[in-house]
Amino acid sequence: MAKLRVHSMIHYLGVDGGGTSTNFKLYNEEGKLVESISLPSIHFMKVNKDEMIKILTQANEHFKSKNYTPSNFKIVMGLGGYGANQEIRTVIEYAVYKVFPQAKLMNDAQLALVSALSNKNGIFLISGTGSIALRQENGILTRCGGYGYLLGDEGSAFWIGKKILERFIKESDDRLPKTNLTPAVMEYFKISNPHELIQIIADKKDIYRELLAQLSGAMHAIDSIRDIYENAGMELALLANSFNPTENTPLAFGGSVLLKNEVVRSAVLKSLNSNLVFLESQNDPEYAAFLINQTEIAPE
Repeated sequence: MAKLRVHSMIHYLGVDGGGTSTNFKLYNEEGKLVESISLPSIHFMKVNKDEMIKILTQANEHFKSKNYTPSNFKIVMGLGGYGANQEIRTVIEYAVYKVFPQAKLMNDAQLALVSALSNKNGIFLISGTGSIALRQENGILTRCGGYGYLLGDEGSAFWIGKKILERFIKESDDRLPKTNLTPAVMEYFKISNPHELIQIIADKKDIYRELLAQLSGAMHAIDSIRDIYENAGMELALLANSFNPTENTPLAFGGSVLLKNEVVRSAVLKSLNSNLVFLESQNDPEYAAFLINQTEIAPE
């Protein structure tokens, strides 16, 4: 019987753990993707620590089944919710270290920054469901925004969705002239009376952020609300400009709004500080695991 081939070279495992899924990507010593698996989210707000361990163990067993040795991996994980709150950090660390004790942990936004900027100095602007700007300067990470939807998240998909509903409500009350937005929102929510929206939002309060974020994507082609998307771009530019960048500071984008919405993206680029130089990212967030182990600048 032929022996199973065991992969003996150095491998780097990058893990991007957001609110939707947890993506594991394995790179060899040349930075080439050799194996990957996508599993359910291990976000602390969605699963408890036992479920986190179960999902991480599933990933561990997957790589073993492919004749890799996970205990020898150099691992970097970017996990949603892993930030300043020590209580949350402790829960996440307990679960991760049960399965991958050698892992380096950081927030998923920082993981994306490292990858997008090839682990060099610069600014990373993110607009997905929420929004934040991060700057890496010689290994020191600073931030602007990221206060969450109750306080900020300006320019995010949620923020856009909320502005759309505010506009819809005013049109419905004749506080503003009706446009093609009114029938579009009515159709989207399958309602015949604007006031039905009150109960829909109340019933979906647990997914309120996601609901409004999805609305922002669905309404992007409506010409009467183009200004909302343009204003989102200007708000996002303010986040990046707040760092008072020096000449030729690299800037990269992350998040579905900036990567997919051309109106928002164009408005950001028009409003940026002239010292910022836009850099199109060529790497997946998980690639940060390879970069961090290859370059001098390491995460804080």
